[in-house]
Amino acid sequence: ATDGRQAGRSAVTFKDAGIANTLVASRSAPSLNATNLPASPSASSSPQESLPGVSLHSLRQFLFPRTLENPDVAGRLEIFARYGPTDEDGFLRGGVSGSHVHTDPELKQMVEYNCREALFKELAKPRSTVESTVESLMPVAMAQRYTWEDVERILKDVKRTNGRMDFCEAQEAVFASQRRRFQALLRRAKGGKPIALPVERAPKVPFQSKSAAQLMEITHSTKYKCQAEKELADSLRLHTSSGLIAAMEDQNQGLGLRSNVLLLRGPGSVNDRWDRYCAMRRTGRSSYVKARNQHRFNASMDEGIANKHPSCSSLMAASAGGSSAAALLGAM
Repeated sequence: ATDGRQAGRSAVTFKDAGIANTLVASRSAPSLNATNLPASPSASSSPQESLPGVSLHSLRQFLFPRTLENPDVAGRLEIFARYGPTDEDGFLRGGVSGSHVHTDPELKQMVEYNCREALFKELAKPRSTVESTVESLMPVAMAQRYTWEDVERILKDVKRTNGRMDFCEAQEAVFASQRRRFQALLRRAKGGKPIALPVERAPKVPFQSKSAAQLMEITHSTKYKCQAEKELADSLRLHTSSGLIAAMEDQNQGLGLRSNVLLLRGPGSVNDRWDRYCAMRRTGRSSYVKARNQHRFNASMDEGIANKHPSCSSLMAASAGGSSAAALLGAM
């Protein structure tokens, strides 16, 4: 009877042995389908290993690892769909029974190879005829980046059960997004347009941002804890304002500059939509309201600020001409 019980315990099928070895090598490997797991006591004792699908937490750990500052999220997402899923800790495993954890340099090579092969597949022509086209598209395709919001948008239609995604549906969504991404590049290349989309940078208006206000906050303080803070405030005032009140040949008058920068007014509140030049902030252009302001010169009135934008409605423009503001405003 003892020999019979021992023989019964050692009688393990090939399928059960493979699953057991996989779970030993990867302590948190997810399952693609709950029905694939055997009904064994070891599986019932560890419910975390038998959860079906893929969790968003493990996917996010794989896409945004702690070891990389600027990961290639688009490429890693496509690698996840082709060679995944990952384990619960966000590691992509390979080798015999999943015993090898792929490192970041290995994943980088996989991303580059997968991107090149996907471009060849989209062109659907002999490799020798489109090799130069693929090489020209590769830098742009590899430079594209996803944010976590983009990943959620791609996977928004994937069915979820208890917060875990169906991996097969996630694969289809990622591959469809990859095809759209590469087809957009190919359309631009075939249409004679620039492959890389032009990057339009918004005009920067100096001295009117929150970061600049925080840096200059010490200059508005009335009390300083030590002499070093006072010297830092004086240095910031001189660096930001000395060029506005004196010409280049007068920059060596340290005492006069130090005294006069204290009299300068600030640019105003950051939350104010209108600055002291009567222009809308953070837009890089003047007001859309056009006035009849004539170009005039009166150096004693506001250092010529009135002529900064001659076509803007401004009380300063009216006062700079020597006439009353009400008279000019009434003429408008």
